Amino acid sequence: MAALLLLLAALWGYVIPYQSGVRLDKALASWAAMHPDWQLVRLAQSPYQRDYQLIRQSRSSNAVLTLDICLKSQPPGWPNVMGNQWGWAGFELMLDPESRVQIQSLPITPRASPLRVSGLVDWLGRLHFYLADSPHAGSLILNTVQNSGQGSLDVPGWTLRIGTADYLFGRTALDVDVQTHTEQGVMAWRGLDGEIGIDIRRLGWVASGQRGLIDRIQLRLRQTPSDNGKQRTITGSCTLDSVQVNQQPWGGGQLAFAIDAAEPEFIGHLATLITDMQTQLAQHAAASTKMPDTRHLAHMLRALPQDTLPAVLVALRAAEVRLGALRWHGPSGQFELSGQAFGPRFAADTAPRVEGKIAGPTQLIWQVHAQLREATTSGLPSGAPVNISYSADGWQINGRPVDSSAIFP
Repeated sequence: MAALLLLLAALWGYVIPYQSGVRLDKALASWAAMHPDWQLVRLAQSPYQRDYQLIRQSRSSNAVLTLDICLKSQPPGWPNVMGNQWGWAGFELMLDPESRVQIQSLPITPRASPLRVSGLVDWLGRLHFYLADSPHAGSLILNTVQNSGQGSLDVPGWTLRIGTADYLFGRTALDVDVQTHTEQGVMAWRGLDGEIGIDIRRLGWVASGQRGLIDRIQLRLRQTPSDNGKQRTITGSCTLDSVQVNQQPWGGGQLAFAIDAAEPEFIGHLATLITDMQTQLAQHAAASTKMPDTRHLAHMLRALPQDTLPAVLVALRAAEVRLGALRWHGPSGQFELSGQAFGPRFAADTAPRVEGKIAGPTQLIWQVHAQLREATTSGLPSGAPVNISYSADGWQINGRPVDSSAIFP
């Protein structure tokens, strides 16, 4: 009996904690190996605690984001700051003071500490994430076996600093229910299914001598597999109550859309397009406080990387896009657009023929049926059918070449 008790004590006090730490160390190293932009640095190790730094590198090889990780693989039931550790291990994440990216709670004070996330690796291998300083804010659960994530957060004001740029967020609500799939061991956008919702009461920023403010941001995106299991059905909505840049009103608007049979890569390409457009808008806002007009929007399109917009269009090559509403109201007027698009389809009559056969690739034609109502400029007749095509010759509407600036009201 004494030997059995000693064996159980050894299992509880040393073997289980040690093996937990070793296995979690290997899992963290494996994750870093699958993500070449991240670097894992081991700092210290003791029987019950392992310290790491996880560094996110930029394209220029500079450290952009540095996370300090403290992994505590203590005996089961051992008391800690969250109560008792009923799981394989507890952990704490905190942004390193030298990190270029910093997140803090509002209001900003000299004693304000970086955001701290505490968590637990439970017996099933799931990761539970909590805000250490906001215990009632909610939690997120990542299931590493099923590659799924669920949970919700409702946090008060916080601030994000990237270099010298400051972004201040009002109360923020986030709900996540997603399933990811791996390809060659790496989770990718193309394997993301589920729903994500974000509600931000107010967002302000100070960057490059520019000040901006957005009242109420609501975003929701849902992606599910189509009937064939390969393509995706996507629905989304976005609302901005009002936008101001350097105290000049830009207006506000709403967007609601649905896409059937989109390629799995669409969400990733769309995220790249939004990021590139955000960069162009920031450059415009730094030079002018006015809302971009037709000429500026055309210039932004031409300034995008050459493969950004075509990649989005190619990912929609077999899709049906239904635009529930696109509305914008600003100081210079307002417009509203709704309709649907099919395609692009291959138009055989646009390619030359040799001995009754099509020679060379056919032209991709978008079939668009839309209703456009504008308050400040004359638009297309209500309900008018429009054929829009894009090729090496540029944009064409109903077979006539047009400047891309004419597409925007």
